[in-house]
Amino acid sequence: MRRAVSAVGFAVAALVFGVVSPANAGTSGVQEVAKCGSLSNGEVCIIGPDTGRTGTYRTEYCKSSGSGDVYVQLGYQIAYDASDYSDLSAQIMDSPLYGVWAGSCTSYSRHLNVSSDNCVRGVMKWQDYTYISKWYC
Repeated sequence: MRRAVSAVGFAVAALVFGVVSPANAGTSGVQEVAKCGSLSNGEVCIIGPDTGRTGTYRTEYCKSSGSGDVYVQLGYQIAYDASDYSDLSAQIMDSPLYGVWAGSCTSYSRHLNVSSDNCVRGVMKWQDYTYISKWYC
């Protein structure tokens, strides 16, 4: 129960204040922005720098409800032409499988070279299903 309460508190704080990684917490002027997609039992997000396009992006999945552990793989997808999403790159799915239970989160970070006219979104795979976050442009 305590784990669920702390996860809910983190989720509320993240929505109100945004998410700051420990690596960026002490750096003045550097913030992260989260773009999330809501699922029936959680949320998948892409979190990245708010300035510039190249940098470290983090795909994060938080499971808020549901019974049992699920094993997910996290990755990214890049749209190379922000005005036309029909030209999408292949999904980058190179994370290991992560176990996630209700009230917990997992994340995977990767440095991406992304120009100012590209968009990135987080991708999560569970069994034969693929879930995505909102586009980060």
